[in-house]
Amino acid sequence: MKSYRKIFGFGLWLMVIMAAAAAVAAEPSGLVPAGLVVRDGFEPGTGNPVGQIQMVRGKVLIIHADMPDGFRAAEGLSLYTGDTIITTDDGRIRFRMLDGSLLTLASNTKLVINRNVFDPSMQTRTSFFSMISGKARFWVKKLIGFKRSDFEVKTKTAIVGVRGSDFAIIEHMKKTEVVAFDKTDIYIIKLVDPDAEPVHVTEFERAVVEGDALEKSKASRDLIESMKQEFRMPGDLTKGLEKPNLHGGVRIPKGKLVQPALIGTHGGTITDVYGRKLDNQEKVAESRDQIDTILEETDKTPALKPGTGPTGSGGTGGTGGTT
Repeated sequence: MKSYRKIFGFGLWLMVIMAAAAAVAAEPSGLVPAGLVVRDGFEPGTGNPVGQIQMVRGKVLIIHADMPDGFRAAEGLSLYTGDTIITTDDGRIRFRMLDGSLLTLASNTKLVINRNVFDPSMQTRTSFFSMISGKARFWVKKLIGFKRSDFEVKTKTAIVGVRGSDFAIIEHMKKTEVVAFDKTDIYIIKLVDPDAEPVHVTEFERAVVEGDALEKSKASRDLIESMKQEFRMPGDLTKGLEKPNLHGGVRIPKGKLVQPALIGTHGGTITDVYGRKLDNQEKVAESRDQIDTILEETDKTPALKPGTGPTGSGGTGGTGGTT
């Protein structure tokens, strides 16, 4: 079994646990802080950007750590270490971190970027997020050959450590639910017993952490598809087992996209990516939808260029910042 000590940065998450616990205790009943003033326009946060907003639907707020006021989220704006991201009843947001990982927040969600340092020259990544409430999907880019690759998400009841995976977290009032999609390899620690051995969760599994209990089970196909639907944005693939290309654009699993030259050469029905039987006319429509979406998504996903200068953790030559 892979050593979980390589997944979790113990010194980092122990420090953040105490700070985040105090923040949760003081959290008002609503997601938006009482009396928050939302200003027109946008001002950058402190340090170098650690991410960039790719898509926004509805009302989404950004609160920098060093500013009392908030700003409306918009496509193309930068995100900074310490930023709090809040989606309202009709809000959704997708953003890309410097390492290429993608995060999508559903409505009524609150998430904090506690720390994000990405330094390709030193082959290190240190990312830590606090999920206060709501639902979020994480497409975490696997960094091959990196000396250090910490990507952790803390909730009220657990910490999820990951190298490179595709999973969703649903944060309830007193429990955390984690649903793992394909090619996922994560470890979960209960906050009430951080010294216990983490629970290993792999693709198409579901884990629920409530109090001192951590239960794991298989995730049904219906659950997987309903969870993915929660995070779909306009322009996403609506058919097939979609997964974004973390270098930009969208990648379709090999063999799932029917080549136009082959359409119409089959007799009777064709089996689609879910094992359903479709006639040729339905398959033609599905294939065209996929092709159009790939082109549209690729055009809308510009490469994020990291800044230069000192890292936020005292190093040099990297990108990112600290609180």
